[in-house]
Amino acid sequence: MGPPPVGLAPRRSVKREVSFFSDGLKLSGVLVTPDMPDGDVLLPGVVICHGFSQHKEIFGLSYAEALSRHGFACLTFDYRGFGGSEGQRGRLIPLLEVTDTWNALTFLGAQPEVDATRLGALGTSFGGSVVLHAAAADDRIRAAVCFDAIGSGRRWLRGLRRHGEWVEFLERLDKERVNRVLTGASEYVEYNVINPYVDHPGLKAAHEDRRRRFPDWQEELTLETALAVIQFAPEELAHLISPRALMVIYDNNIRAFATEEARNIYIRAEEPKSLVAIPASSQQYGHYFGEELEHWISLSADWFHKHLNVSGT
Repeated sequence: MGPPPVGLAPRRSVKREVSFFSDGLKLSGVLVTPDMPDGDVLLPGVVICHGFSQHKEIFGLSYAEALSRHGFACLTFDYRGFGGSEGQRGRLIPLLEVTDTWNALTFLGAQPEVDATRLGALGTSFGGSVVLHAAAADDRIRAAVCFDAIGSGRRWLRGLRRHGEWVEFLERLDKERVNRVLTGASEYVEYNVINPYVDHPGLKAAHEDRRRRFPDWQEELTLETALAVIQFAPEELAHLISPRALMVIYDNNIRAFATEEARNIYIRAEEPKSLVAIPASSQQYGHYFGEELEHWISLSADWFHKHLNVSGT
């Protein structure tokens, strides 16, 4: 049984709900495969990692469906504590999301239609950060794609605040750290306490629309999340992905953080690597659906075909 032809684009995808375990917690996922006539063909597989505090239905399922049409078996899933997965609600610990990603990779590779020797990972926004760390420490990921990834959690959260706001935020986190040690519990806060980016006037409407469309979106997070994000710097591990392949894609919007983050990741990575700027989207989240989505997914598919289709590379 061999790989599907490079560039194969089946007309439709087949979806099935799945579940698997990570640290004893049952995680919810959807496996999306191309509708292929030859059942003897083993497919390369790609794990899809969603963004900060989201779940698979918000954008991840769209990525999986689009990429599957290029000949890949795609698994999108909810991290512990989000969406349909078990775990403490709203507790977002990046290193635990890395663990969930590794277990998702194991599950995907165990599927009968998947070639476990040709696995990749794709993540957007904070999911791209998780993919970076996961790929650096697990050579089963033969190729990775990160879209608008964050290389340094500290730099990201610091960049969203004025100096005085940042100092006050760190003081609040210091109190949280002590309180959590003394009481065993973390304070829950609104999403925008940690990520005030969504309070920007130009983003508020898009953010509110997402809330209406996905009422099960996790609107409260533990304050412990902020501490864990600040300590998360996957760009420092980017060089460990080589000799496996890394593509860094970013939205070339000069008002956003994506350009700086992408370049910081890229310069730390080693070959084979690629840095791709795509035109700034005409609307918030525009790259996550429609023609804009198809464009960067096609770029990703070409990268995965190049680095996953040859056995033993």
